[in-house]
Amino acid sequence: MTMANNGPVLAFEVYRWAGTSAEEFRTHYSDVHAKIGMRIPGLVWYESFMNKDAQEGWPVIGGAAKPDAIVVMMFDSEESKAKIAESEAWTEAAADDIGFCSHFEIFEMDRFTWIPESTLREPYHSQTVASS
Repeated sequence: MTMANNGPVLAFEVYRWAGTSAEEFRTHYSDVHAKIGMRIPGLVWYESFMNKDAQEGWPVIGGAAKPDAIVVMMFDSEESKAKIAESEAWTEAAADDIGFCSHFEIFEMDRFTWIPESTLREPYHSQTVASS
């Protein structure tokens, strides 16, 4: 295990606006919102993970709402991370939330890399056989 702490990392749980379908959310996120996010100063990388089992309809029945997306961003410095809310892109993204994103939660994260992206990922069985 390596701890790749090249810069501060923030994760966002993103929840869609009531009345917006999961497909509408995905389309708007990829076609509009993510492109705004890419302009946030100081980003080193930015990834989004969409909930494949997003519940349609509101209110959510049978437990707490699940996020429609998990967004993870790494910044080049603590200073850049601290200033995201002051950026033009953040202001534009907040305005874009209306009718698309009801709310989000932000978490500061420590990043642990178990299998680096530069490593070819083979099925577990292949790795076991090759090392025998």
